[in-house]
Amino acid sequence: MKITNKKVALHWYFAIYLIVATIALLDFKIGGMISLYMLYLLPIGFIGIYGNRLQAIMLSIVCGGVWILVDNSLGILSFENSFSWVEIISRLILLIFIAYIIGSYRIAYQALLQQAYRDEKTGAYNYSAFLEIGTKYLKVVSRSNEVASLAYFDMDNFKIINDSYGHSTGDKVLLQFSNIVMKHVRSSDLFARIGGDEFIVLFIGSDADQSRDNLEKIKFEFNALMANNNYPTTVSIGLIDITKDKSLEVMIMEADLMMYEAKSKGKNTINQGDGSSGSTV
Repeated sequence: MKITNKKVALHWYFAIYLIVATIALLDFKIGGMISLYMLYLLPIGFIGIYGNRLQAIMLSIVCGGVWILVDNSLGILSFENSFSWVEIISRLILLIFIAYIIGSYRIAYQALLQQAYRDEKTGAYNYSAFLEIGTKYLKVVSRSNEVASLAYFDMDNFKIINDSYGHSTGDKVLLQFSNIVMKHVRSSDLFARIGGDEFIVLFIGSDADQSRDNLEKIKFEFNALMANNNYPTTVSIGLIDITKDKSLEVMIMEADLMMYEAKSKGKNTINQGDGSSGSTV
């Protein structure tokens, strides 16, 4: 989880700063008998993990300032004492350092997660990630009675590119196709490379009829790019509506079947099924 929604973020940040104020009040009430600096690490750690590193560093400065002001009001520190300034600076450095470490851990974790979830050649999700995330998406879709659809892509005559121009050119075509798809799908949709020259998109909030418009744009743009390079490659697409009584794996198989029927009809076409029996429309 990462705090991205602005309204949710404001609520969380208000709660975090309220917690900081509560810790400060508790620290003041105790009167310095027990050091509560460890409690300040809780909101810093939360923001470092669920926010970002900069936000964590900013909060650490706030926490350090509050901590120092409370101790100054209690007479534990004095702004007029040079030894107190050494401790003040040390406290700030400590909290900033901890915030930096936690935020850096978040960045490293996200990078590792991207490596585990993404296809290295195209930047699309890999098949394992698609199954994991897609299954979660469909649970939400089922609860909210939202529509969704599934498109399965397979490039026509892709082997000719690899055989005639080399695998580096083939990899370039895969990346170009992925970039085109990513341009036409929304952030709420899920795009993955199944393997080889096969890709899949889960459209959230769009039924097959609505998704077909986007697929036509993808097909047109990709075909135009291939024609400009004199490559004999086009794309065949199988498209179905998502049904709530089937697993994601089963619906992938049905979309795959629609794609193979598209190839049998002459390739370079979109074959749309109703998602209930695999029949075409």
